[in-house]
Amino acid sequence: MAGKVKILIVDDSPLVRQTLSGIYNADPRLTVVGIAGDPYKAIEFLKHTKPDVISLDIEMPRMDGLSFLKALMVKHPIPVVILSTLTEKGSKKALEAMALGAIEMVSKPKLHQKDELLDSKKYLCDIMFAASTARVRKLKTVEVKTAHTADALLNKPKANVSHATTDKLIAIGASTGGTIAIQEFCKP
Repeated sequence: MAGKVKILIVDDSPLVRQTLSGIYNADPRLTVVGIAGDPYKAIEFLKHTKPDVISLDIEMPRMDGLSFLKALMVKHPIPVVILSTLTEKGSKKALEAMALGAIEMVSKPKLHQKDELLDSKKYLCDIMFAASTARVRKLKTVEVKTAHTADALLNKPKANVSHATTDKLIAIGASTGGTIAIQEFCKP
């Protein structure tokens, strides 16, 4: 176990926990040090052991993964890779998770989970290994709100009022880690 990246798996599906555990333990760089069926069990585990990276599902009983991620990043930041059916590219949940400090999003297959996870084992192991080297910051207590649209940030024109326009547009984008900066920039 010395020198290996220590992983905590937090997922409510016994099949996914077993499959991921087998995948990660088969990689010589990784070892699973804990498995939790929900965030409360993960919190108990974290009182005694600190993993290098956490594999986290979002949709779980008792506490959802985003609430756990927020609490984790406020108190004890650890690199987290989200593995969920709810985090398809660009989804609201994926953006919320990134804003809370998740390192990476991996879409969990909805059907044939075991087979599809086994087919992507090299990718999953590479993601976990890379995530373990990420530097994560302590999150200030922040409310995650829905994204603002241009209509919410700009004054809406009054009905039947003609106004001049410059026909100019300002676009702002961000990648990993930039979502919090965008939130700060867009505050009124």
